[in-house]
Amino acid sequence: MLAIMRREFKAYFTSPIGYIVVAAFFLMSGVFFSQLVAYGVADMRNLFSTMYTVIMFLIPVLTMRLMSEDKKIKTDQILLTSPVTITGVVLGKYFAALLVYIVATLSTVVQCLMVGLFTTPEWGVIFTNYIGMILLGATFIAIGMFISSLTENQVVSAIGAIAASILVTVMDSIVPKINIEFLDAFLTDATFSSRYNEFMTGVIDFSNIMFFLSIIAVFLFLSGRVLEKRRWA
Repeated sequence: MLAIMRREFKAYFTSPIGYIVVAAFFLMSGVFFSQLVAYGVADMRNLFSTMYTVIMFLIPVLTMRLMSEDKKIKTDQILLTSPVTITGVVLGKYFAALLVYIVATLSTVVQCLMVGLFTTPEWGVIFTNYIGMILLGATFIAIGMFISSLTENQVVSAIGAIAASILVTVMDSIVPKINIEFLDAFLTDATFSSRYNEFMTGVIDFSNIMFFLSIIAVFLFLSGRVLEKRRWA
């Protein structure tokens, strides 16, 4: 697994993708931060809240090549016939993408330190915001990775991941149009944005952590099953 993770992490920075994701994340967080400063707002929760949209569109760029590239250039056959387990391949690729995302996320520490120069931030709330942002990104990476495993076309993979991200985000707006009680409750609980926003308030709810971890586990399992099927095809 570690060998796969090192290989994938290095691949992100031998191509423009890793640099694009980190630079775009830093740039957009800087733009949002400058707008907050212009309006005299020093609450970092506003920055983390607006970063949801950035995460939603940047993660597909990060995951579009995870599985589809190997499938396109046929290097997946080497992986599938190597002594590495399917679980090792999936986790290695997943943690490589997650590590790049964490590097991008930590770029926002600069803004937090700048706020700390002029006021006293609620560091506990900021820490909780980071937990929420990392869990959200980790979940989108798992979903994007699964979609990438279904196709060899990176563009299709990216578009599919964006569509999935939008779907799990707007489910709370779909709820009022559905009159089935149990389905309304399910869609409300399954909305990513509402779960993420609870972290933005500075509250760590164990149920929200388990929600994101469960989604991650499901999509990593599905990615593994796709690879397993390909191995025996």
